[in-house]
Amino acid sequence: MKNTHLNSNLQFLSRYFPQLSARIDAMHDSNRSIPFEFIAGERGTPTFRVSVDGNWKYLHSRYDPVSEAVRWAQSQPAATGSVVIFVGWGMGYHIIEWIKRYGRTVAAVVVIEPEPIFFQESLAHVDLRPLANTSRMEIVLGSTGQDIYQSLLKFMEPILSGDLAVIPLPFAAIYPATFFNTLKSEIQKLMAAKKQMLEHMAAQGARCQENMIRNLPAVADSLFPHDIHNLASNQPAIIVAAGPSLDRNIDLLNQANNHTWIIAVDTSLRILRQRGIESHLVVTKDPTEHNRRHFDKLENLVSPALAFDPQVSPDIPPRFTGPKVCMPNRNHTVHHYISGLQLQSVDELPLSTNVAVAAFNLAVVMGCNPIIFVGLDLCFSDTQGPSHASGATLSSVTRFSSTEQTILYQRGSAQDTLAIMLVEGIDGKMYPTHTTFYEALRLLESLIQKAPCECIDASEGGARIAGTRIMPLAEALQLYCLNGKRDNVSVSAGVEKTHTRAKTALPLPPLRNKNAIQKSLLDIAAHITQCGQIAKQAQDHSLESAAAAREEIEKDYRLYHELQSALERLMVEISRPNFWDESNSQDVLMERYQWYLSEIARSCELFAPLYAEIADSLSFSRAEMGNSR
Repeated sequence: MKNTHLNSNLQFLSRYFPQLSARIDAMHDSNRSIPFEFIAGERGTPTFRVSVDGNWKYLHSRYDPVSEAVRWAQSQPAATGSVVIFVGWGMGYHIIEWIKRYGRTVAAVVVIEPEPIFFQESLAHVDLRPLANTSRMEIVLGSTGQDIYQSLLKFMEPILSGDLAVIPLPFAAIYPATFFNTLKSEIQKLMAAKKQMLEHMAAQGARCQENMIRNLPAVADSLFPHDIHNLASNQPAIIVAAGPSLDRNIDLLNQANNHTWIIAVDTSLRILRQRGIESHLVVTKDPTEHNRRHFDKLENLVSPALAFDPQVSPDIPPRFTGPKVCMPNRNHTVHHYISGLQLQSVDELPLSTNVAVAAFNLAVVMGCNPIIFVGLDLCFSDTQGPSHASGATLSSVTRFSSTEQTILYQRGSAQDTLAIMLVEGIDGKMYPTHTTFYEALRLLESLIQKAPCECIDASEGGARIAGTRIMPLAEALQLYCLNGKRDNVSVSAGVEKTHTRAKTALPLPPLRNKNAIQKSLLDIAAHITQCGQIAKQAQDHSLESAAAAREEIEKDYRLYHELQSALERLMVEISRPNFWDESNSQDVLMERYQWYLSEIARSCELFAPLYAEIADSLSFSRAEMGNSR
């Protein structure tokens, strides 16, 4: 049979699904677990038949599989999920016809084909171009939990405001029960992560917004990622987390100090200082009081340099007198309105749900290679031991219950119980972890997959991190940091020259125009005040007045940019399918508008004065009083 579509499909994949295209190129015909035969249909359109329990079953009609797929797509109800998961691909007929009908009505489509060879064989016989009729799409070949979770995690934003719809194709029963168990488990983990994120928005949104505004003076006095882009090109970096495995090899880090970048996460900074180990950078990102306590009694630190997310407690940056790097994590758009603080594309770092992931993103921007992880456990290898390495500020005792499938954290009289899941450790055994660690693990793996550097897991414990090379820290230090075997043989000298004084490890931040920044912040305060007044005046008026007020408030989405953290939970709610649909009753719509307007008014009244206060008090070390340069 002629390969009618093969070349055009390969070109299509290389354009729209480049990683999938590369995987197809590397696949072999032996990649199959279900015996199958390729059959020419009676009308010349091919299908597969597979052997299940010794019986042959057809994936598609032997007579006219395309017409069968059209009828199936027409029989499907309108998609209700914001993200739709298809189980199976086969020859692709069903999904292609469904996408022709519904592709633009959903936020994203995920196709999971546990038998990659089916997709590969289909490329010569179906036209993939209709797949471009989706807003966003992901195709997963294989059945590993890691691949499934990483693909779904990409669509967390629409999942937050909507849901998942799972559609098994008519032939999905050919796949083993183990696959469906894996799929169910990964979806449950994703829903747990969704619940946690929504709870975080509700509990921490206002705190994050306040911290971000109060940190603006520190932001204005800081470098941005573009200022240190490729600063450490092809120089090794060690990211030091604070998992219990750090106790096994922490003292080896003294050997590395002048030969590699040492990047500490906030939890490990105090531990390193207790051992006399100097880090060159410390990374912090969480807005919580727990995170602030990692810095208690640490004052006037000339080194290390601080890399911070603007949502951290505003009393953290002033503790560091050396260079600072602002890492805009999520609220990128507000910078558009602040003269002199606009971002470049490299400044918009990938999402990080964990401080070690944030440190990894920073090391990648700096051009570090390799990146070596130490103390990054992300699971509980010792199921009855400490939660952190010795000396950590907030270390707890952990107790794993195999019968209840929970992990207990206990610190003094305080305790917390979390549901667990199992992940593979570096030794091949399965260990418990919780949702936060699992999400960070899968996110880190997806980032490693795209990173232009080698990644080494030298934690000597903890979860297996796909994409890393596992080796003891002593071996990693000898191979990459101590004996000059890197291509750039002057690495050690270069790092030593750059880092003997942490204050000179990074360049000075650019001069910025204080007056221009102040004016920008006052303009933001005035705009927020205006939106708050519009919302307040429209309350308890007609539905038409409320709708007009909403239209004015949402003009150019500027308010959402200025108050992203504070309004994030509201934005998720109003983005739900049909939230503003006129098919809702007048009473329901009015109730929703009143809630919306009251939330807008409350947030505006809270944060407009704070922007103005920070503008009036603005003072930072590298400022011009005249025009911006």
